Amino acid sequence: GACTVLFSKYKEHRIPKHNNDIWHSLVACLMLWCMEHSASDVLNKLGEFCHKHRTYVNLRQILDRDKSKSDLGEQLAEALDDLEAAVATGNPVRIREKLALPFGVRSAEGAKAEERMHDLKAVLEKVRAAIA
Repeated sequence: GACTVLFSKYKEHRIPKHNNDIWHSLVACLMLWCMEHSASDVLNKLGEFCHKHRTYVNLRQILDRDKSKSDLGEQLAEALDDLEAAVATGNPVRIREKLALPFGVRSAEGAKAEERMHDLKAVLEKVRAAIA
């Protein structure tokens, strides 16, 4: 069989295995463009696209790369900080309140927070059942 060797200077590069592997990089790039150009309407469309294709982005990484420090980036950073603070409390109600990020953005951090919320709810139910 034939063999092809690909070289890249980037550690993250690999042949995509799933559709999300392709969307992830593209969405991250477009989000940065939206923040730089204050394109909230396009950012809303990206949020819809991410929901439709079940694509998550590493929002903290994107925000760290946002050199424009735009209002949109600040809104997302504040919402992400609030979400991370809610997760730190361990209160499932507070986590649920902070899960919805502006512009419908689906973040990996939000997915982890949602998973943590479900874990905490399960533990709470077990404690309630043990007390009853």
